[in-house]
Amino acid sequence: MNPLLAFGETATTIDWTPITSVVTVSAVIDLVQSAFALIAVAVMCTIVVSVIQWGIGMIRNIF
Repeated sequence: MNPLLAFGETATTIDWTPITSVVTVSAVIDLVQSAFALIAVAVMCTIVVSVIQWGIGMIRNIF
């Protein structure tokens, strides 16, 4: 008897739904975290650019 076939038969009888639901939940959490990280980076970049532009405008007004 092939042990791989026996394992395959037992693997098909295992209920995989809770495992897949946990995997999808963790994947969604990872996606949300990466999206928040991207949003935070974009906000920081816009703040830095606006501060630099404001500083350049102030220097131009002084000189």
